[in-house]
Amino acid sequence: MYHSLPGTVLTFVITVAVLLFLAGGASPWRMVKKFFVALFTEYQFFMTVALMLSVLLFNKAEIFFENHIFPAPWDMTPKIYSLEGNATKFIQEALYSDIATNVFSFVYVFLFPALVLISLIIYKYRDNEEGIRRVFIAFTLNYLLAIPFYLFFPVKEVWAYNPQVSLAILKVYPTFNIDYRQLSDLDNCFPSLHTSVSWSMAFSALLAREKGVRVFTVIGAILITLSTLYLGIHWLSDVVGGIILAAAVVAVGHRFCHIPQLIPQPRPLRWKRWLVKVRKFVAQLAAELFS
Repeated sequence: MYHSLPGTVLTFVITVAVLLFLAGGASPWRMVKKFFVALFTEYQFFMTVALMLSVLLFNKAEIFFENHIFPAPWDMTPKIYSLEGNATKFIQEALYSDIATNVFSFVYVFLFPALVLISLIIYKYRDNEEGIRRVFIAFTLNYLLAIPFYLFFPVKEVWAYNPQVSLAILKVYPTFNIDYRQLSDLDNCFPSLHTSVSWSMAFSALLAREKGVRVFTVIGAILITLSTLYLGIHWLSDVVGGIILAAAVVAVGHRFCHIPQLIPQPRPLRWKRWLVKVRKFVAQLAAELFS
């Protein structure tokens, strides 16, 4: 599942379908159909998803900026190690087994993005617009607030600093360090975005009072948090910082999720009318394909 792009995509699709069925309580096809039809017919929803995807570019920009323009002249990892010592090593050794390595690697790679996508799909299927806006605000703020820490408070991953801790995911995903470094630098550790984003989904679900989503996201957040520690990637401080960040951004999201048009509707200027026509055509095509 990790050794080829088709295998990775197929594994992710199957994972999303199974978890949608378990958490959503309806046909995955119906939920996905409504999601994609809305994506091409509703401006607010399209922009919500587009902005959530575009915010990932800020993370890429941070990596480029740090590596080529402003490399941080200091390293905060020794400070973190002086506080924690070998706590991550003890966790890794206490839980270590081949089964645990496979499970937590799967959780880290596949369950993490599935958690966000499934939350959006189910909220859209149930017409929970406040839930969607809460997720949008929390997800966006997670990345925007974490980037300054990555630039000015660089902390290396545990395995890269402590030789007693191994990067366990390499046993099942040998090219992880080659593939994943395009998305996260070696010192983008505090706070843990895997932790903050997953707990943002969990806290959002608790506020949305969506029973199936609530159980799924809380269990998912716990497993994802454990995976970051077990695999030797994050420090305990990263996890604590991630949970605090999640609570803060969800509080902000809950404060503003009641605004119906969080993203301003554009004025249909004359020179943009052709864009409106294209969008209508795509919407009709999507409705036909998924009807």
